[in-house]
Amino acid sequence: MDEEAHRSGTRERTGFWRSFNALLDNFMEELDGLLEQWLPVTAPKTRGKTVGYPLTDLVADEDCYIVEAELPGAHSEDIEVEVTADKVTIKGQVNVASNGEEKDHRYILKERRRHDFNREIVFPESVNPKEADARLDEGILRIKVPREEPETLKVVKIKVE
Repeated sequence: MDEEAHRSGTRERTGFWRSFNALLDNFMEELDGLLEQWLPVTAPKTRGKTVGYPLTDLVADEDCYIVEAELPGAHSEDIEVEVTADKVTIKGQVNVASNGEEKDHRYILKERRRHDFNREIVFPESVNPKEADARLDEGILRIKVPREEPETLKVVKIKVE
């Protein structure tokens, strides 16, 4: 196969996959719409895409990144935060307190229940995980992670032979 034919075949495959991904996205949106009719709780959406739990914001400050996650009903001992040079992982569980009278009640709607979560947020640049700090206050987990100083590029002269 000559080079031009090979390139055009690559373009066709790229176009095919682009079309296939668009078709798959449409299918998933339609499926979400159908499932929403029968499921009592649906996942929140941003720009038409389903987002994970907990709902999370990533804010770029002058010298750090701040991750804020909504965790109503969570306790600090039930949350685990792991920070690496390029991402933060938030995992744990939320237990809705029970007053022990549940067996005497017939629920019409029960959306609050125990659930596990695992959310990963990728930073746009390197951070310093050793200096990270996390606090849970009134259902909001706030993780502050300092940005890593970019490495200075050293100029190396190479002899041309």
